[in-house]
Amino acid sequence: MTGTILAIADSDSYLKYAVHFLEHLPQWRRQVMVVRSPVQPTSVQTRAALEGTFLQGRTPAVLPLKRLASNANPAPDVVLVAATGPVAREVLLQWSAAPRRPALVTALPGIALPATRLALSFRELSDLFLVHSLAEGEEFARLGALPAAPLVLSAGSGRPDTAEEQAAEGPDPERPADDGPDPADTPLPEDEKPASVVPAAAEELVPPAMALARLPMLRHHAPPPQSTAPVTRLVFAAQAKMPFEREERRTVLLELAACSRERPGVEVIIKLRARRGEPQTHRELHPYDALWEELTQEGLVRGNELSWEAGPLAPLLTPGTALVTVSSTAAIEAIDRGIPVAILSDFGVSERLLNSLFEGSGLLATLAEVRALRLPSLEPRWAHRNYFHEPLRVSSGWREAAAALDDVADLARRGELTQDPAVLARARSRAWRARLRTRLPQPVLRASQFLRQVTG
Repeated sequence: MTGTILAIADSDSYLKYAVHFLEHLPQWRRQVMVVRSPVQPTSVQTRAALEGTFLQGRTPAVLPLKRLASNANPAPDVVLVAATGPVAREVLLQWSAAPRRPALVTALPGIALPATRLALSFRELSDLFLVHSLAEGEEFARLGALPAAPLVLSAGSGRPDTAEEQAAEGPDPERPADDGPDPADTPLPEDEKPASVVPAAAEELVPPAMALARLPMLRHHAPPPQSTAPVTRLVFAAQAKMPFEREERRTVLLELAACSRERPGVEVIIKLRARRGEPQTHRELHPYDALWEELTQEGLVRGNELSWEAGPLAPLLTPGTALVTVSSTAAIEAIDRGIPVAILSDFGVSERLLNSLFEGSGLLATLAEVRALRLPSLEPRWAHRNYFHEPLRVSSGWREAAAALDDVADLARRGELTQDPAVLARARSRAWRARLRTRLPQPVLRASQFLRQVTG
């Protein structure tokens, strides 16, 4: 038996994940809402996220967090919380206190390796955490069994965090974009502060149950044969963070421009996650379109070598295309379409770059090799462990996502889902930042987004 499922997202990447996940659940009654916040997608990003889905041509409601539950009609059996970690925790807290408590399901969009305890910590209140590959499942299960980091008090802000959270730097998918001065960094009103800090002795991570899903944009359980069509289009899937340094990103543009000049029959496209100034899950310190303007003004490129796209990726993944990236989930989507893929290794292969996952994939290549169109080939054994698992060959220790959803929905209808009081108290003590980010008055939010556009 199925029922009603409500997906709640905050940023563009999470919205895309949520809607495409629901696309595979036509037997459910489906609803989608977006949390109002500085990282909420623009109308252009929303249209791109919804393209080709049951919501194409319609716009999800964008609501402050406190109004999500009251606008759910009918009351959901399952709430899929598809949001950055701090916002996910706040949404889980709200629904945990709902009179008719639904089943709470969480997931990360795209590639979730390297796995972090932070991801599980933010989602302790969920009943089910979805992983999308055998490798992800094994890593998150291992992390859930490790001792937790002690609770410390962050200097200055009075905000409690684990040592692990304080040390988390770089492109952690749990950290929402930084839109400049953050109201969450200001002192909290006395009535917003919790009565006490959770003591270190109580800081034991209680990981949610896990189930094995699939990245919703994938069509195949095993990668199709790689296209042998001559490459006439080279697509670089850009990311907000990687590579980190300004000069590294300029090097990418210079090499791709050189490829375009040397091969007039090859169109080179920069596929942006967002244009300069648009909100993203992560703030982009060195936008490629801004760097391209610099290179053109400096006379290092003609300025017409590259094309720029910011819409959905799927229409570009046709025979004759090759995809290049540092570590984007776009690589998995391209493999699924039989498109040649190159994972750039020029800037290193590490967990910090989120591309250590691709070691052993056969897909690592240099910019020089890409410029010469010497493209690598996929290693099938790697693919089986990483996002292309065959359902009937998966270990019986993993529940399949669709069956797990039915199970937790049934438990919710029977009123048999509960919350650990200690976990609930810990989550309340840590939800300050998300609460401030999602309760910004609309004029302040608009001013924040405008400021980012003019200064981006």
